[in-house]
Amino acid sequence: MIEVRGFVVDREGHPIERASVLAQMRAGTSCVTGVDGAFRLPSAIRSGTNLVLRASCPRYLAANVAIIVRAASPTVIQLDRAPRISGTLVDARGEPIEGYRLAAIGDIGQPLAAATTDAGGRFDLCRADPNREGYVVVSELFTHGHGLLAEKPRVAWGTEDLVLRAQSPGELEIRVTRSIDATPVAAFAVCLLHHEHQGPQGWDARRPVRVAAGDGVTRIRCIPGPVSAIVVPDDVDLQPGAMIAVVVPENGACVASVTLSPAPLQRVRVIDRQTGLGVPLADLHIVVGDSDDERRIDATLPRVAEAQGIRMLTWSRTGVLARAKTDANGVAVMRAADPGVEARVECVHADYRAVSLPLASGTPPPDLEVALDRGTLIRGVVGPPGILCFRPYLRTCHERSGKAVLGAWVPVDRETGSFEFAIDSTGEVRLDLALPSVGIGSATFGPVLTATGIARVAGGTPAARGEESVVVDAGANIPGTATGTVFVDGAIPAQVRLHRVVDGVANPGIAGETLVGPDGTFLIEPLLVGDWLVSAAVKPDGVGPDYLPVFFAACTVRAGDRLRFIGDVRTTTTAMIVCDAAGSPLAEGQAVTLALKRCPQRRVAAKLGPGGVLSVPGVVSTEIVHVRVEGGRLAKQAGEEHAGAARVVVR
Repeated sequence: MIEVRGFVVDREGHPIERASVLAQMRAGTSCVTGVDGAFRLPSAIRSGTNLVLRASCPRYLAANVAIIVRAASPTVIQLDRAPRISGTLVDARGEPIEGYRLAAIGDIGQPLAAATTDAGGRFDLCRADPNREGYVVVSELFTHGHGLLAEKPRVAWGTEDLVLRAQSPGELEIRVTRSIDATPVAAFAVCLLHHEHQGPQGWDARRPVRVAAGDGVTRIRCIPGPVSAIVVPDDVDLQPGAMIAVVVPENGACVASVTLSPAPLQRVRVIDRQTGLGVPLADLHIVVGDSDDERRIDATLPRVAEAQGIRMLTWSRTGVLARAKTDANGVAVMRAADPGVEARVECVHADYRAVSLPLASGTPPPDLEVALDRGTLIRGVVGPPGILCFRPYLRTCHERSGKAVLGAWVPVDRETGSFEFAIDSTGEVRLDLALPSVGIGSATFGPVLTATGIARVAGGTPAARGEESVVVDAGANIPGTATGTVFVDGAIPAQVRLHRVVDGVANPGIAGETLVGPDGTFLIEPLLVGDWLVSAAVKPDGVGPDYLPVFFAACTVRAGDRLRFIGDVRTTTTAMIVCDAAGSPLAEGQAVTLALKRCPQRRVAAKLGPGGVLSVPGVVSTEIVHVRVEGGRLAKQAGEEHAGAARVVVR
């Protein structure tokens, strides 16, 4: 066994600190370089092993190096600097802004690079590919272009010392009084909703601006633009709160007056649907708007606003007008919203499913009864211990309104194999298993769905209440290993890729990949249990939109299998005439697509040559190809034939 050592340097030979070095297809074999650029893999490798090392570091392009492990000189990996746009973000006074997320946006709106400004307001927008051509727009990330930036410049890659300026904040002055005697309300909370920031923002509505002012006046500096505000008094007799809508000018002030009137009392009783008993300590909210919890993403605006001295907050499309908590009998008394305000009551309790009901109007408001259903709490353990080193994941699946609801993948504890789920469901819950599949492009391709319904928990059982542990037996899903030798047209291909096979059709996406060594050998570990097609990729730059897989092997992997492949693929250039149903060749220049029957979703675009001849290189001669017409009077008509056939008829 030999320790793999080396250095990561730039093109000038200078060491690169904190670069990540990963041994491909070998889980847990990675390290980080020191100040001298040196690295040492934590696990020793058998002498003579073909190994692919991947080095990556921010501001550099990742690189792969294929080596044969020997007790020789250290491996030196050179990295090229990534194309970048650098500069500084400052406020209206020229002070740097820290913690703001920026993006380089391409012509079709896709983010090509992202960065967060440091303490000096500096940023480096670095691409992950070597393309240095074209122009991009520098804008905010996750704000749809409606954040702090005063302008969004269009610049070329390689631009240095770009200075971005933020807008000057405005000021919102809110005066709060009682309607009965016009006296000031001294203590209240304010939540702001900036209309231009209704996208995936995720501002924390649990931290409103707290106000304690004897004159009932608060002044809040905020980003200019249309703003709505909810004012919620601390005095429950003045609840629910009130809403206002204003436009805050840049570098100016806007004054708004809020008058609070005590609303009629609303009595709410919360019960357990099964027992009919009251549920104590349930949280009740009277809210307006639509909740959008699933889209909440921290866009760093609150942190930046704080750095600029801007006192602000938004509530993500939902505003809380009043709050209460049930007593020992499950009863709470709240102040109901004005009948002219469309509001609802939300009830939340840790042991039950959340409920949202429309707030009934009327004078006085009728009593409201909220019935809660218990959810499902699942605790368990995954075994055998041999599966834990492959970092298993679990997710839940249950039905709601006749539709399957999939939960997020949750990692299983790698030491104990334990897991826990709390689910808003009372019916049967299915557990799915996933294992990460290691690849070249990143540390893993996972989680990759490995087993569906590996365990089931019936509603109402002790297991559904978390009183019994659910045992998930994943012994049949322990990954295998694949090694082999592969050549394409007598040459060594760049990569070997894995494609999931479902119902005899290969998924065009990649579920695993590895580089091929200089002697044509490769190693894939772990190889997940299931049906796979293994394809050889000739180009080293990965799968592009026009990549046509070259399949050379199919296999069914069982737990712990060690498979070996020997492939020697011969490709050809198609020379088939594409004809219509009457046998007449299609016109020259007609657009068509060609795909392999076993992978129909991956298509190559082409145009017919003279005589309607379709010529596409790199197709395995034994494959059946699928040809489809794109556009014209025969649009979407298609036909199938062997790649070496003289003609194909579309119908």
